[in-house]
Amino acid sequence: VKNASENSRKLNRGARPVTLGQVLISIVIPAFNEAKYLPVSLEAAHRSRAVLGQAGWTSEVIVCDNNSTDDTAVVAKDNGARVVFEKFNQIAASRNAAARAARGDWLVFVDADTQVT
Repeated sequence: VKNASENSRKLNRGARPVTLGQVLISIVIPAFNEAKYLPVSLEAAHRSRAVLGQAGWTSEVIVCDNNSTDDTAVVAKDNGARVVFEKFNQIAASRNAAARAARGDWLVFVDADTQVT
């Protein structure tokens, strides 16, 4: 137990204080040609945001358009997501681009064809 406690202190050493109103959780969705699935995925993400908000947490949703040839970016924006772009067509690059754009202290990565419940 002592080691776990010491490790916890080490991990939290650089943490900043938590205050209401600041973005704390970033929901990151990499997307390549996912216009078909994004409305349902984003609706689920916004429901999760509402639950987080009831608990006093703030959040954001970021979709990284990974050089899609369909309307992925438009659909994401129309459904309330902040959109960033990554031209290198690789899911890791897309996740990393969205992570760089995130303002949250914690990142939640969700695939575009997944519903968070």
